[in-house]
Amino acid sequence: MILFIKDILPTVWVQNLESVAYQMSAIVRARKTEGVGYLRRGKHAAVRFGAIIERGGSGQIRHSEDNVELNDFISSNQTLWKYVAFLFALLCPQEANIMLTVPEELRIFGGIFTAGYWNLGPASRLHRDNRDWRWCCAIAFGEFSEGKLDFPIINTSVGIMRCDMCFFWSKMLYHTVVDADVNRQTFILTNHTAVIRRYNKDVDHRCYDHQ
Repeated sequence: MILFIKDILPTVWVQNLESVAYQMSAIVRARKTEGVGYLRRGKHAAVRFGAIIERGGSGQIRHSEDNVELNDFISSNQTLWKYVAFLFALLCPQEANIMLTVPEELRIFGGIFTAGYWNLGPASRLHRDNRDWRWCCAIAFGEFSEGKLDFPIINTSVGIMRCDMCFFWSKMLYHTVVDADVNRQTFILTNHTAVIRRYNKDVDHRCYDHQ
């Protein structure tokens, strides 16, 4: 359910992520309404990247490459995304093979992940990510010294610091961030179930076991 890897990300790649995020943060925080890719939930601001299926509409796939600013954020960090995808394929090869059935143009994060979320501050609300397909990957960055990814239902918490990485079942496990500095930011790599299902009709998406 939880795979935590400490000090696995090269510092230079995390610094690059922080640099690009710093350049974009003023633009994101200035957004007053929700647009393509930009989300505001009360005081919590986040940016959505990648492919999603429209709800209650045409069922078309929308993706953030339509937004030049977001596309620059993605392309500037491709080395990091590819590294995370490589590690995921080693740890979870069966899930990775299912993800690879999605068209390549949608797998914009390292050739495996189709969606990403940049949380500009600690996401302190207890929740499950019901739209995610099984696993997600959390990468913490920014100027911070404290912060834990907490799973209260299973009485487990993980202290994710810079250059750490944590894979976990975001659709199944209730989680939140506790004891975090206000400057702690997180990038989440994942896939939406609806996108995976569109290209994998025979996979039992209700099951959390390895196929």
